[in-house]
Amino acid sequence: MKELRKTSYPIKISTIAAALLTSACAGFDMRQGMIDSDMADMSLSQDYNQNDKYAHQDAIQQDPLSEASQYDKKDIRIYLADAARIAEDEGAFSEAAGHWHKILEKHPNREEALYGLSRTGRKAGLGKPVLSALFKAIGNDPNNSGLIAETAKVYYSIGEYKNAMAQIEQAIKINDEKWEYYSLGGAISDKMNFFTDAASFYERALALSPNNPKVLHNYATSRLMNGDMRSAEQYAYDAAQSEGATIRNYQAYAEILGKQGRFEDAKSFLDNKLDRREAKLVYDMVKAETASPVLWGRSQ
Repeated sequence: MKELRKTSYPIKISTIAAALLTSACAGFDMRQGMIDSDMADMSLSQDYNQNDKYAHQDAIQQDPLSEASQYDKKDIRIYLADAARIAEDEGAFSEAAGHWHKILEKHPNREEALYGLSRTGRKAGLGKPVLSALFKAIGNDPNNSGLIAETAKVYYSIGEYKNAMAQIEQAIKINDEKWEYYSLGGAISDKMNFFTDAASFYERALALSPNNPKVLHNYATSRLMNGDMRSAEQYAYDAAQSEGATIRNYQAYAEILGKQGRFEDAKSFLDNKLDRREAKLVYDMVKAETASPVLWGRSQ
């Protein structure tokens, strides 16, 4: 049995570390991760303790049901949910999706498991099985706008944008007060090159959630994809200056400056927002990214 980790603080992945790792490994993609912002920011601040979950990690990963069967059956779901969180935390998204799916076999309408399966399944490229589980639950709760929006995310992740749009429009019809739905509608419209429609979605999202850095970030991406550098710069700047801005927003704004050859402005901005080491790392990535011929903001 592998050695158990001995720490007592709750798991929380550094936003800066996660963003730097994403950029370093795959090149910066403004849209990456933003659409999952309501449930997949990778902060993973669950209400469980690392000691508690690692105490059973090996047995759970080897055979969750056999280990859990030693306890009351009501605890099986808890073990599987912990196993799913462990796997997701470690980047084993297929494994995490498998644990969530086991929960759904017994509890097909449990939303925690449905959202967990959607989140991890999309990252593992398991679109069709995730859709099957979601639509099964929606059949029992046809006015659940959150689950319908999840199907839109899954369709988006597998490139079926028309289906994604149909689903997010249905979610909005049920609940038109969720900024997340409009932001997702904008992102889907961008993928279909419907930039005017995208702008309408983003404007509605901002009306519901003013100065939201995630919406502003996607709006900046949209304007850049449409060749509107001035608007892209303004929205990226607003995102970077808003409450709740992250290193992703700082890097996005710096990259727009870099695309215009304004590297000194980008460096000065990053120096004011980050410590010296972080600013240098991000600035180096900005220079590398802006040297690429690939349009900034599109998926690589």
